[in-house]
Amino acid sequence: MDAESGDDARLPEYLGIVGRTGRRMLAMVEDVLAFATIGGDLQPAAVSLAELVGDVIADLATAVEESGASVDSGELVFTADPVQTRVLLQNLIHNALNYRRPGVPPVIHVTGHRGEDGAVLRVIDNGKGIASGDRERVLDPLVRLDRQGDPPGSGLGLATCARIAAATGGRLDLGSAPGSGTVVTVHLGPGS
Repeated sequence: MDAESGDDARLPEYLGIVGRTGRRMLAMVEDVLAFATIGGDLQPAAVSLAELVGDVIADLATAVEESGASVDSGELVFTADPVQTRVLLQNLIHNALNYRRPGVPPVIHVTGHRGEDGAVLRVIDNGKGIASGDRERVLDPLVRLDRQGDPPGSGLGLATCARIAAATGGRLDLGSAPGSGTVVTVHLGPGS
């Protein structure tokens, strides 16, 4: 760098850009790896919904605090792969934090009950919502909606969640409307 050109003065700015870009790339690689390994060797065990949500909230503590979010969860002990179920909940809660309406603190409810074939988990938020024409599309890998104000991402979060549900013989359903939040219902199948 040439001190006379003023480039040295911008070095901290350039280093910041490199650092942020590196972190985004690492997050994308981690998302791709997580997506690629979903549905492998499921290890079902008794898991507590409240404990899993508590762990996810601890992992996302900075985002929860900065957004002013309120997150609550119901009590349910069910059988599922604890690692993949945690990934599922982390992606859904992270999405609820990221895709909030401007100026509105996120309110996120995580509930669960026993369904016919396995646990049924529901994550309800008061965020931006998803238009009906986009609901199926956002479940595809690498698909992101092109909406103003949305944060960067890999387009693998909901696809990963849908793949986790499918790996158990279950499914993921989206209910949503723009400006009205989103309800994600995950039916974990008998293979969970």
